[in-house]
Amino acid sequence: MRPRVLAIAGGAAVVVIIIWYVFLWGPRNAALTKAKKRTEVAQNLQGQLQTQLSRLKAAQLSEPSKRAQLEALREAVPDQPNLAQFLLDTNDSATKAGIDFLSVAPSQPGSGSAQKPAEISLSISISGGYFQVLDFVNRLLSAPRLVVISGLNVASTGGATPTAGQLSVQITGTMYTTAAGSGAKGATTTTTVAGGPAGSTTTTVAGATTTVKAP
Repeated sequence: MRPRVLAIAGGAAVVVIIIWYVFLWGPRNAALTKAKKRTEVAQNLQGQLQTQLSRLKAAQLSEPSKRAQLEALREAVPDQPNLAQFLLDTNDSATKAGIDFLSVAPSQPGSGSAQKPAEISLSISISGGYFQVLDFVNRLLSAPRLVVISGLNVASTGGATPTAGQLSVQITGTMYTTAAGSGAKGATTTTTVAGGPAGSTTTTVAGATTTVKAP
């Protein structure tokens, strides 16, 4: 009789365990599994958001530098030919360097775009002492407007050594603009006379030669 009671009790215990697993532990275990998956998804999303936030912070920190680079690029390759300003800046460089004679002949700019800047050919003639010429060339290359020198022809006009006499220099180069269809014929540009009195100017048609000479 006793073994039978034990068997019935054991069977009842198994039934209770099965009922507990099916109705209590099973659903709770499934809920725990789903909760773990949601936690993993939330952790992954948090990691992605943290990465994006770090990138945004880095971009925000580098924004002033990028703006400065963009502004420098716009000055180097402007969206307009700006020949008048270039002539003024070049003349100012010649005056500060002590150049005796300056002649600038820019070509008509062609059509250009942001993808393919238009070229403006330059022919610059200067004369002066060795160190004055060197100073002018350095100023020309370090100016905000990009000028690419493709040719430099130097002739000495006197003196026992190249540094003692006067030099006559012919510079050929190129600058650029992104203006589309720029350089209308007949447009004029004005620059001050190098070393001349205040208010002295010379005006030239774009594509012609601007010549200035110290008195």
